[in-house]
Amino acid sequence: MDYYGLISGGDASTSCFCRGLAVFPGLGGGFSPSIIYNQITRKSGPGPIFYYALLFGGVIAALEYPLEVHTALIHYEKWSWFTSFFALSCTFLNG
Repeated sequence: MDYYGLISGGDASTSCFCRGLAVFPGLGGGFSPSIIYNQITRKSGPGPIFYYALLFGGVIAALEYPLEVHTALIHYEKWSWFTSFFALSCTFLNG
């Protein structure tokens, strides 16, 4: 079963979604990026909230991109930088 390239062959351990859940909370060096995002945007209107969601998603996707392309540390099937950017930005907007 293939869920839009996130999980293929029934092996959830190789999916973008599962690794994102495992790695995402620890990216801030002990501080979760979502906690930092929530502190920055807690008294903001919809415009700044959307801007910061795109900014945080873009920074994390930019850090992930060279790791995916140039190393064997991360390997996703059917992956693109936009997939990570979109998923991360939506994650911030959802919180």
